[in-house]
Amino acid sequence: MLKVIDLSYESNGIEVKNIEFEVEQGDFYIIFGIDDAGKTEIINAVMGIAQIYKGDILYKEENIRKLHGKERSSIRFVPDGILLLKEKAKDYFRSVQRAYKMKDLELLEELVEYFEIDTKESLMNMTYEQNKLVAIIGAIMTSPELLILDEPFNFLTVTMTKKLLQFLDKLNKNGTTIILSLEHYEDAQDMGTRFLYLKEGEVVKIGDIDSNKTRFKSITIKNASAKHLEKVFGVPAVVEDDSCTYFSDLEWNEIGDVLKEYDIKDKEIFIKMARMEDVLDFFYANEEVVEEKVEEGEKV
Repeated sequence: MLKVIDLSYESNGIEVKNIEFEVEQGDFYIIFGIDDAGKTEIINAVMGIAQIYKGDILYKEENIRKLHGKERSSIRFVPDGILLLKEKAKDYFRSVQRAYKMKDLELLEELVEYFEIDTKESLMNMTYEQNKLVAIIGAIMTSPELLILDEPFNFLTVTMTKKLLQFLDKLNKNGTTIILSLEHYEDAQDMGTRFLYLKEGEVVKIGDIDSNKTRFKSITIKNASAKHLEKVFGVPAVVEDDSCTYFSDLEWNEIGDVLKEYDIKDKEIFIKMARMEDVLDFFYANEEVVEEKVEEGEKV
């Protein structure tokens, strides 16, 4: 559905270099990385906000710059900010309705009720959360084929974030292709089907969601010997003066059994769910080292 080919672009000191990825129809695609990793820059190029860039972007095999009419309107985008408009929510929705020549307002009514929006309220008088939800509703109400949301959970409470994710999951299951730009993969890990991990404007890793990796735990053990535990937890991800940190896909009770076997006391252990970017950084770095060693061995 969407194909980005060798995209390079710089804006406000942030540069993305040689970005390539494909989004298939029906994907729930997560682009993640810390602030200034290049997520917004990629989306701006896709949406035509960035006019000057190197590379190609294809939507349904057509250059996205040449899209118009129905094909252009099948893509909806919500930026990471809020709507700085003085009109009431109902007037904003009406303007979207006119722009997209909508006749069926059943979905809009469902969204307004689901997200508890007072349509008579002025956007400028709303809370940031309600304002953000109005922007999201304005995109979803047109039933786009491709929905792109840049940091959609900004300004939302935990409760409303869960409600939004549930609705996005429903949309995706009904055929809408979704791209989410997020700082942390875990914010939508239960929904994602594929991912792109960015770091400093470059692709670190790209692929299908590996449910095994999403269950990795980060285990930090103080006063531990790396060699002592390596056969159980593998190579340490981080080694510090007084501790070693490992990534493991063992179940919680299995980790407990191992630590009990080695007589490691509770006060020396800190276990949490590992962030996806930490896991990818560690395993991807090790993959590169292995590949380099293989190449060196072949030369010898």
